[in-house]
Amino acid sequence: MHFSATYRHNPQTGQNEPYYRLKETYRDSVGIVRSRILLSPGFIKGLSGKQLRDVSVGLTHRMEHKDEADLFGDAHEAHESPVKEWIDSLWDMMVSQNKIDIDRKKDDLRIRAERNLLFGDTLEGREAREMGAEWCCYQAVEQLGVAGLLRREGWDELFISKALASLITRTVYHASEYKSLRIMRENSAVCELFGFPASELNTHNIYDIPLEFYKIKQSLESHLSNKTNHLFNLQDKIVLFDLTNSYFESPKKFSKLAKFGRSKEKRSDAKLVVLAMVINAEGFIKYSSVLEGNTSDPSSLPAMIENLSLQSHSPKDKSLVVMDAGIATEENLALIVSKGYDYLCVSRKKPKAVPRGDEVVVYDNKGQPITLAAVESQGGAGYYLHVRSHAKGLKERSMNRQFRERFEQRLQCIESSIHKKSGTKKYDKVCERIGRAKEKYPSIQKHYDVRVEKDESETVTRITWAVKDQADMDSSSGVYYLRTSRPLLDEQTIWEYYNIIRNVEDSFRTLKLDLDLRPIYHQKDEPTEAHIFFGLLSYWVVNTIRVQLLRKGINHDWTELTRVMATQKTVVTCAKNKLGEMVSMKVCTVPEEKLQGIYDALLYKNQPYKRKKICSTQT
Repeated sequence: MHFSATYRHNPQTGQNEPYYRLKETYRDSVGIVRSRILLSPGFIKGLSGKQLRDVSVGLTHRMEHKDEADLFGDAHEAHESPVKEWIDSLWDMMVSQNKIDIDRKKDDLRIRAERNLLFGDTLEGREAREMGAEWCCYQAVEQLGVAGLLRREGWDELFISKALASLITRTVYHASEYKSLRIMRENSAVCELFGFPASELNTHNIYDIPLEFYKIKQSLESHLSNKTNHLFNLQDKIVLFDLTNSYFESPKKFSKLAKFGRSKEKRSDAKLVVLAMVINAEGFIKYSSVLEGNTSDPSSLPAMIENLSLQSHSPKDKSLVVMDAGIATEENLALIVSKGYDYLCVSRKKPKAVPRGDEVVVYDNKGQPITLAAVESQGGAGYYLHVRSHAKGLKERSMNRQFRERFEQRLQCIESSIHKKSGTKKYDKVCERIGRAKEKYPSIQKHYDVRVEKDESETVTRITWAVKDQADMDSSSGVYYLRTSRPLLDEQTIWEYYNIIRNVEDSFRTLKLDLDLRPIYHQKDEPTEAHIFFGLLSYWVVNTIRVQLLRKGINHDWTELTRVMATQKTVVTCAKNKLGEMVSMKVCTVPEEKLQGIYDALLYKNQPYKRKKICSTQT
């Protein structure tokens, strides 16, 4: 027992004085500490603080030994006179009010039974939140050890929690910073995983998080590269280099990066930035850089190779750099070799070559045949592989027919113009128009012989065109050459190595579609680069999950995975019990069969918790 006091107005003295209550603290049957008021003695005068404690101790002793008169009597006589008088007085009051005959065991059993008896008509669910994808990404982030790196960088614990919660939200919902804030407050249970309420987030720190991550870009890329190499036993013997671009939905007048360039998404109306990435065979990013939007493909490689060489740990880590034809200029290939790497690319030109051996037939993922033949280059550097794809040939011939029609329509339009009164007739202007048509269809125009006739006044009188060699046009469809600096590779190995470049294409597709990397709305360069890097961090999390699933035979894109994971949620369930208390319980649903299969493949826990009691309030 113990006394508690509040100050009240004493009408007898006209002063604010302590008003005392005698309370008993106990632990109920479910382990919750509770207290109940036994008496309200009111204003007590004439006792010091120590004497009050002695009174409470004496009453407690008397309650515990009420059936042992001798033992109690000895303890009672030890107290001084005022204390004994108050003990006797208060004890008599408890006897008269039946406070000393409480059967605690029965009371606890009764309370437990009544507390567990919930009335079904008061049952309701509240605050449903998404949990499945968040919980899966949370465990992937733990695998990557991101929190440990952020601590070493000097970040405080609360900001780490907010940053990682924001990163997971970006990964799951591929939303902008502004939308992420609303999602964390209204839709997702991610903040709960990190132990802070979503109300602590605001627009200021949400927009700061990508910038803070970007400040430690080099440390993060190095850490994640080493961590994934260790987790998945990777050696980076093959790396892939490729480019993509993202467009802006704003003028970006004062940006040094945003430029008009060749958009791979046909957005010639919008300024661009170029994203260059080096990726290993498993799709993990080794290095990334944001370049100006008008950067040509070949000019992007030197800086990337320089950074890649700086990150190499030893000469024995010689990697094979795989790239597309647009990057593979002679200067770039020479640079790759000078830095101690080998290369594999699509040859930019048809080599003068002779067959080196028998043809090898392989099959693509749709079962279509592909013929491979090693060839020896006559006077050229490197080793070549002649590739003929039946499916690619059919596709290219179909496209060529369309391009031929469009190219000839343009030529016909130009030719018709010279016969119109107001049409273009001057020789240089006509040649300029023909040149633009050739630029539009470069793969077709090379097969055409276009002739322009003019008179003495430089006026065009006639335009004619014809296909040089139809057989040559058809025979080149579906045919290309792979080129490598690495000797002693057989045909199938070269082909398999080159096909790994699809990982780059998959990575870009995931970034652009699944993670919605574009369009970009930021006005300044640093937020733009931070936004892109934040998306790359999300891709790290995605790829960490996908690589593990691929090794277990589960090949789903990220959109499909998040759809399956969205079936797991948290719900707050409320109901009244017999005691009149409103009992609230947060429950995490059991994962569905498909989601459980994902958890099993990843070796992740399937629930952060099953249920946890939030509160029990008297109504």
